[in-house]
Amino acid sequence: MGWRSARMLAGSGLVAVGLVVTGLSAGTAGATAPVPAPTLPPDVAAYVAGPAVPEAIEAARHSRAGGPVPSDAATVGTAHQVYVFTAGFLGGDADATPVRPTDEWVAPLVDAGQATFVVRVVTQGGGPARLAGVEPSADSATSLTETALRATTHGVLVEDQTNGALYVLEDQTLTPLNHPGFPDVDGPTTLAKAQPVIARRIATLRSLEAAQAREARLRRWVPLGAAAVIVVAAVVLGLSSRPRRPVGAVSIR
Repeated sequence: MGWRSARMLAGSGLVAVGLVVTGLSAGTAGATAPVPAPTLPPDVAAYVAGPAVPEAIEAARHSRAGGPVPSDAATVGTAHQVYVFTAGFLGGDADATPVRPTDEWVAPLVDAGQATFVVRVVTQGGGPARLAGVEPSADSATSLTETALRATTHGVLVEDQTNGALYVLEDQTLTPLNHPGFPDVDGPTTLAKAQPVIARRIATLRSLEAAQAREARLRRWVPLGAAAVIVVAAVVLGLSSRPRRPVGAVSIR
């Protein structure tokens, strides 16, 4: 998943991940559904520690979403792999692996000891690491993530791509890190309890998107249909307005 402005992440959750969590390891949803352990490929680590720093600073300075202007002394913190919910989990399969790793990592942009932006790095299709974008963080959400993550020594960072909700999944427990996750999960909750709630919201969202798509198609076809009616009407009127030869009339040459 690349940079997507539409989903506005409440980036402070990611900032706290970069500042607080170290050495994330995999949780599991059950004995038959292990979660792959997170990775930090050498090229991603090298990019985050090197070229990503000036690129992120420059991107933050030109961010249309606002945020403080970083100084030249700003640095990029440790990157952590982003996980997303699997189709099986969202489909209600209790035995499905709940999350899967993506080719995306997040790290904080730290300036004068303050995490000000979230740096997003991707490696699409096994390509070289590159900057996908930066997101300003909200200070009001930082305390939420610090409290949850300081007590977490194992787990993976999970992002709901539909609303920007962030979670830590540790063993069977899903803990929300920012405000978008609260309507679904308002505190540490087992996957068994969280799954139907999240799956139901996703199903509702998809139904709404499908209805909107149908409406959009209808709006595209209505003008075409109206145009076709006008053309047919014009043809009919044209034919009906042509002078007709009286029945039995003889043409004299």
